[in-house]
Amino acid sequence: MVRLLHNDSEAGLPLKTLVLRVLRTLSRNSLYASNRRSEHSRFQQILTALDSNLNHGILMTLLRENVTFLQNNDPTVDEMHYSQALHRLIREFLESPMGASNLGFAGLVPLLVELLKIERASVWSIAVTTADLVASLIPHYRQNRILPLFIEADGLNTVIHVIRKHVDLNLARTPSPEEEGLHHSLLTFPEHQLLHTFLLLLNRLVKSGHGERVRAVVDSEVIPAIREIFNDLLLFGGYIAWQASKLLSLVLHNEPTSYPALHENGLPQAFLKMVASGIPPVPDFIQSLPTVFDAICINTQGKELFAQHHFKGLFEILKSLEHCRALVKGHAVECGSGMDELLRHHPDLKEPFLQGFKQFLEEVSEIILAEEPEGGRLPEMADVKGAEVANADWRASMRPGPYLTMARLEEERTLPILQRIRAIVHVPTSLSCVWMLTW
Repeated sequence: MVRLLHNDSEAGLPLKTLVLRVLRTLSRNSLYASNRRSEHSRFQQILTALDSNLNHGILMTLLRENVTFLQNNDPTVDEMHYSQALHRLIREFLESPMGASNLGFAGLVPLLVELLKIERASVWSIAVTTADLVASLIPHYRQNRILPLFIEADGLNTVIHVIRKHVDLNLARTPSPEEEGLHHSLLTFPEHQLLHTFLLLLNRLVKSGHGERVRAVVDSEVIPAIREIFNDLLLFGGYIAWQASKLLSLVLHNEPTSYPALHENGLPQAFLKMVASGIPPVPDFIQSLPTVFDAICINTQGKELFAQHHFKGLFEILKSLEHCRALVKGHAVECGSGMDELLRHHPDLKEPFLQGFKQFLEEVSEIILAEEPEGGRLPEMADVKGAEVANADWRASMRPGPYLTMARLEEERTLPILQRIRAIVHVPTSLSCVWMLTW
């Protein structure tokens, strides 16, 4: 089968594509059955037949020719199928320690970086799958030998350049009147997928890097690009803004001294302004907000900036029915845990948080109590808006139960906020995630 892949063979492109797919299937089956000695040796035989540890072997020759072709030509359907089959076979090898060692030694990583640099839209799918491959390999400790090779091949600067270029290309686009007010991204699917994948790869590189690599990102052209994403959330959408927010958090947590440079570029200001103006109902984006708040508040200058906004944007999100539904579908408890961590690390934020939360409960309870209750399960509630409540009316509205004794009621009588929480919880609304956040 490997002989059919040589240039001097009479096999056509569809047959070579089929051979690559068969080799990938054999490799995957051998890895899954690696507990058998014979299957393990078969995987080694496939690597040996393809000369995977040699720079001038058949596998590296095929990849080198394919990269040169994609850099200069728009592939046809058959040529794209062949390219995808070849790259999927290489991915199968890289996901095993033995294959990653062989291909890394043979000089594969510089070719992957060359694939990331391809600028034509017809080959964006190849660049995206390559970026996704590198991003999936970096967290694995056994394949970390790929990471220094990727940095040495100028992979970090390549990723930064691609992000900046595609952000600039889309900033010139003006949304049509029909698109105004939409929550989703206005980018085309290939453009959105490319930006999202490259931002994910950059996050992995920063997370697995050291201070020098983080400082290189801070001083690079990607910081103005991230600021533009925050400033034009309608264009780029919530998922790209989520990856951009994660990058801001990772940079500040790994290198807190970089905050003055980010502040000078207006990145924290753009993020807080974006949150205060309203973000789309993306669960992962909402859950990441406390982590970014914590990163900004690490620096004294950042905490002063955060004091201008506080938690108004977060509470405005929780008043939205659509956002609450998105949180319930996701993991609302993670958002509450992140807020708990934020208040534990910064105790001075507890007072403004409780004040904002109290005001939020007042606004929500006024909306709920103003509606005519329906259904037999709704309890009869007293007006809790005033500061003083008569004992008779208060005891009638808050009857003791198995977990609420008269002594506990007497103790909580002077805490109107607890009465508001209990009143909200007893009303079946989509704001049930508020209860999760409070606890």
